[in-house]
Amino acid sequence: ALAHFEEARRLRPEARNLEFYAGLAHYQSGDYPNAIQRLKSFVEAFPKDARGLHLLGLCWLRIDNLEQGVQYLQQAV
Repeated sequence: ALAHFEEARRLRPEARNLEFYAGLAHYQSGDYPNAIQRLKSFVEAFPKDARGLHLLGLCWLRIDNLEQGVQYLQQAV
């Protein structure tokens, strides 16, 4: 799946919503640092998107950064 997101990003770099799905794919594969990178980019473009904020918070929790995790989860609600 990640290869397809990379190709889509190459073809349409302005489609920032692809960052959410790439972040989700990284999260599901357990690659939390890359998920965080992608989701931060998504949240910069869509700062009120609860899905992105929620998933970003979960990523931070997975790498034991409770402070960051709680911050993003609170923003998601």
